Amino acid sequence: MGETWRGIYPITAFVHDALRKTAASGLPDGLSRSEQTLLTACDFWFVVNSGALEDQLKTDAISQLACAQEAFSRIGAVRIASTLRAAVAQLSRNYSPALVRKAAAHIEEALSRTEDRVDDLIARFAVENMDASSSPRTLDR
Repeated sequence: MGETWRGIYPITAFVHDALRKTAASGLPDGLSRSEQTLLTACDFWFVVNSGALEDQLKTDAISQLACAQEAFSRIGAVRIASTLRAAVAQLSRNYSPALVRKAAAHIEEALSRTEDRVDDLIARFAVENMDASSSPRTLDR
């Protein structure tokens, strides 16, 4: 089966940009857990789509993959979460730069064929976690 990248949807870029601005604003409360989940998922999805995962994982690969795995699990991207969980387990058993490179290549390849509709899941998670009683940028804490 060939690559099935659907590209980054405008909603994902919008959510990502809004969360980046919120994170950079220095608000006292910072990002809520839901906002951080979305930002982590968007950041990881952007890196994977750009083919830059190997470079991203040169520092603290296990922690980054574990955080991404949790974020994708929370938004409902169960296949991606499973792929990342397996990579964390493998790297936890036997860590080396060569294995990080191999894991990054495997993850990028696997995610290029995922049946998880990441952009749709990001949009749904954002809408479902909006706190109607607060400002439009605030997600349920």
